[in-house]
Amino acid sequence: MDKGILITSIITLVSTLFINWRTSSFNNKLKKQTELFKDELEKQNLALKSELTNQEAIFKNELDKKKKIAEIYYEERAKVLQELYTLLVNGPSDIVNLIRFLGKTARKEEWANSEPYLVLYEEVKLNEDLLKKVLLKSSLYLKNEDYITIKKFHDKWGEPVKVIVDLFVLFEKVPDKGSIMFTLSNEFKEFSHQTLEVKKLNVMFETCVKLSNDFDEIANIIKRAIASEEIQ
Repeated sequence: MDKGILITSIITLVSTLFINWRTSSFNNKLKKQTELFKDELEKQNLALKSELTNQEAIFKNELDKKKKIAEIYYEERAKVLQELYTLLVNGPSDIVNLIRFLGKTARKEEWANSEPYLVLYEEVKLNEDLLKKVLLKSSLYLKNEDYITIKKFHDKWGEPVKVIVDLFVLFEKVPDKGSIMFTLSNEFKEFSHQTLEVKKLNVMFETCVKLSNDFDEIANIIKRAIASEEIQ
């Protein structure tokens, strides 16, 4: 065999072996790097999944808290506004009935049994104090303009309530209630005079009856507030 050809063949063989070795070495390194990359990627994926799970749990917990707070808010709002509605709707009719009783009694028209009206009077005083507290609490659940409207409506009843209280103070001093001597005392004369002449209760009675007709607007405000999904 030609010496030159032999050398060429040897060089080719060596080159091929070297190339194959380099290729195999590169493939092995590439495989190791790929495996390392896959492991790192898997670790990152696991860490990300864990973080997402934690965040999801935190979000769900916060959402549950907000839902619970909202439920408590809506429940308390409904309770307060329903109580406000009841006090506002009953108050005017009670006040009108007391004014009618005071006027008729002062004119000696009826005094057969004053006890129910004395009980009603005590209830009106208690409800008026309660109404002030409930109205203030309702400001937490009403729009500012709605609260002002309701408060103005309530304030209009302030003077009639004050007059009723003043007159009942005089009426309670009258002796012999329910007897034939009822109208003969000086205490009754003072009560009658203050009721019919000074306070002009008939005018106040007519005013209160008209004022009662304005309750529809107040009722609608309260009903809308109870039904609303908004949180003030």
